[in-house]
Amino acid sequence: MYADCKLHAVVSVRTPGTGGVIDLWKNRDGTPSKLANGRWAEGKGKPQGVGNRWRGWYVGDDGKQHTKRFRTEVEAEAWANTERGKVVTNQWVSPSVGTDAFGSVANRWLQTKTNVKPKTLAGYQSILDTIVLPRWGNTELKSISYGEVLPWLAGLSVNGSQLGSGLEASRILQTYQLMGAVFKWAVKMGLASKNVMAEIDARHDLPSESAREVTPLTHVQLLGLAERIGKFDTLTLVLGYCGIRFGEASALRRGSVRDGKLLIRESATPVRGLGMVTTGTKTGKQREVAVPPPLWQRLAAELPTESDALVFPGNGGENLTLGQYRPPFDRGVRAMQAWAEAQRNRELLVGDLDDHLQPRTPVFPRITPHALRHTAASLLISSGANIKVVQQQLGHASASMTLDRYGHMYRDDLVEAARRLGESMMKAQNSIN
Repeated sequence: MYADCKLHAVVSVRTPGTGGVIDLWKNRDGTPSKLANGRWAEGKGKPQGVGNRWRGWYVGDDGKQHTKRFRTEVEAEAWANTERGKVVTNQWVSPSVGTDAFGSVANRWLQTKTNVKPKTLAGYQSILDTIVLPRWGNTELKSISYGEVLPWLAGLSVNGSQLGSGLEASRILQTYQLMGAVFKWAVKMGLASKNVMAEIDARHDLPSESAREVTPLTHVQLLGLAERIGKFDTLTLVLGYCGIRFGEASALRRGSVRDGKLLIRESATPVRGLGMVTTGTKTGKQREVAVPPPLWQRLAAELPTESDALVFPGNGGENLTLGQYRPPFDRGVRAMQAWAEAQRNRELLVGDLDDHLQPRTPVFPRITPHALRHTAASLLISSGANIKVVQQQLGHASASMTLDRYGHMYRDDLVEAARRLGESMMKAQNSIN
């Protein structure tokens, strides 16, 4: 066996699939090599070698010879035969594949995204910079395993943000999808042997967007928050009652507001190096959004006169940024939390409790501006709006997307629907009798 393998090493060294083992203690003529220590003469036994004696070798599809040293001939031969089998069955992957760092591959992948919107590209960059690259930027692709990346993704719900707080399930899903896209591209480019993200079942392995994450406000809470926010009070009500995205509100102009409706055509997004960039909506379609009459009266009284003027301008008349809105929003949230706590303490003191012996005023939740979009969906559903109306108002791509996000809010309506159905049934029964 050894002689055959050695012959292949000499004659067919560049033929893919060939391979074998070599005794590093022997020269081709059978004499001891420089790796063999001591005298090797007849009657004096075999020499003591330095390091592993046997070297397995094979030729890959790249036409290069690949080697590895072992202590025994059996180990070397088993390894060489295994790798040769992979070459013959087209399952072999070059050892050099996957040695690029994830960060460098992700940057090359980003450069291919010339056909996406600037705000989409900015979103990719944000996820990479703030979530992915701090952990995996310097890690070789082949070193990122299912056993490491899955617990990391799950842990983002606890401490995934730069501030050490947890990320929402939707943000974790976006992170998973982005890493999967980078790996998929890397496989196509021959930079990775497999897409390790494809081994993750997002529905079962990742945190789900549960009802607890959707924290809508009541009418009283929303109106109270708007009152305490100050100059952005009307904007807060529009976000909370109309359900438009913050970027859509930032890009809204006077000419798109008429007859009690908002015509949503564009969205403004911060892009690194470019400032606020206005592009089409998230779905690429424009939509009409109805404004409740009391809010419309308020909004109409505050509209600018120029048709091209921004309805909710930021500093210097430019597009309003989330960074400008967030401080007064957070102050308003804290003020409402203090108000709710005071109300609850008073109700406990005087015994003004509900059927569960709890204060009637609910705790004001710790929320971000995105909760106003959830609020709009919740208030629409509680008013009796069907799923297609909610989809239209929020600008979801499909009704199934709306159901996935807010379907649980219809459960209570089922009870009310059954009650009304029962009343109709009794009326019909009485008319027969």
